[in-house]
Amino acid sequence: MMRIWTLGVAAIAVVSLSACELLQEKLKRDRFDEWSLVAGGEVVGGPKLSKDQLIKVASELLEFDVGTDEGQAKAKSILAGFDENSASGKDVPSALKGVAGQSTLSLVRWAVDEPQVISGKIRDYIYDDQNKSGHLAVDTKVETYGSLANLRNGTPFRVEFFHWDIEVVGIYRVIPRGPDPFDPFPDTVEFSDEALGPDGSIRRRGLDHKLFAKGKGIVVRHVYRRVGNGPLRRLPDGHPFYDTTEDSCIDLLFKGFPPASELPRQRFYCLGRCDHPQVVNTK
Repeated sequence: MMRIWTLGVAAIAVVSLSACELLQEKLKRDRFDEWSLVAGGEVVGGPKLSKDQLIKVASELLEFDVGTDEGQAKAKSILAGFDENSASGKDVPSALKGVAGQSTLSLVRWAVDEPQVISGKIRDYIYDDQNKSGHLAVDTKVETYGSLANLRNGTPFRVEFFHWDIEVVGIYRVIPRGPDPFDPFPDTVEFSDEALGPDGSIRRRGLDHKLFAKGKGIVVRHVYRRVGNGPLRRLPDGHPFYDTTEDSCIDLLFKGFPPASELPRQRFYCLGRCDHPQVVNTK
């Protein structure tokens, strides 16, 4: 059951060239974990949603009908803007902005018959309990396929690598697991019945604390992108991924109190799913 992700801006700017070189090397040797795409409570890449269901969810998120020829053309035009790095935060629907933007884009790809597979890893994690702040550095790999047939054959027509630097400023909350088995972490995000059951991952893995943040205190400082074997470049400042919204969310579950740094073994933590938009849920 899992989801999708700086301290010194000046310092990061100074070391950005070296960081790019290091990230290129990491991508060559590191294994990524596949993240499941979930839309409307259903796993898109597992028990697949029907095309009608995909279009319905995509239409709700984009706030126009993706099921018409005009809607399909409009959605593809928006996607092209992201492909070409020409998308602007003022010109795209809010669901495509901020930390949830990449996963929402992936859903839209499925709705226009360009299925994607997203994989990733948290590279760095800091939690400052006194100031309720911290940061996450997350790498993601996005493989885009031109059709379901290509997806089955395992031949993506484009592979992209992203590195995200995300700062959380004063809005983290630590929530211990409560006694209600149907609402173990109140006032955050609802869980599926499967996750809450006696054999569900929350209890089986002993996850008893949630580190939760929601709102404009989540700030995306830097996003780097590489297409194929091309150069690694920072997305321009006006890119929608930098836009912070009230719906931006980070949801982490831990066995024990959240550490200040150094994530525990995967069994003893996971990323949860935020409730808007309900698109991504990593395993």
